[in-house]
Amino acid sequence: MSSKIINWLANYLSDRKQSVTSLKGLSINQSIIQGSGIGLGTCCFLAYIADLRPKHTDTVYCKFADDLTALVREDSRATEEIIHIHEWARINKLTINI
Repeated sequence: MSSKIINWLANYLSDRKQSVTSLKGLSINQSIIQGSGIGLGTCCFLAYIADLRPKHTDTVYCKFADDLTALVREDSRATEEIIHIHEWARINKLTINI
């Protein structure tokens, strides 16, 4: 992910406030201290791994939330795909749990 995108996202998230509307009315605005996890975290992760592409054209990557599944047509290519993903993760300073 480019530093421009990271800076834009950090700027967007800085000094954010939120309120809640209910039957009783609107709450006061309060500063957001932590993200909600499932929404923003998932989007950020998917944006972060958007440039991870399969090594082979007949391999398909299914990306969901913080998971990646590689659908490999030939067993002989599975090891190559795993090495490819591991190398991408190393370059991007991510840890893989297999």
